[in-house]
Amino acid sequence: MPNPLQLIREQQAMNRLDYAKKQRSQQESDDAQQQLTGRILGGNAEQGATMVQLDGGGVVPCQSVTSGNLKAGSAAIVTLNGSKAWVDGMPN
Repeated sequence: MPNPLQLIREQQAMNRLDYAKKQRSQQESDDAQQQLTGRILGGNAEQGATMVQLDGGGVVPCQSVTSGNLKAGSAAIVTLNGSKAWVDGMPN
């Protein structure tokens, strides 16, 4: 019969390993993110996205992550991670 204390120690070690892997994955994901600034152009009903004109050029369809109303012409922060983009309002 297995030793109950040894089983608990092994489970705790596995839990710590899983936690460390998740933390590393989250850090790598955070490191891959970019934050850019731009201006809200408006919504695109076909894509279900908020269109943002970036200050550096280009237009990006974004998912809105704010409960506030993003008005056309207002400043915004765009967070890019791979092929996904999110937009949040930014004070002027």
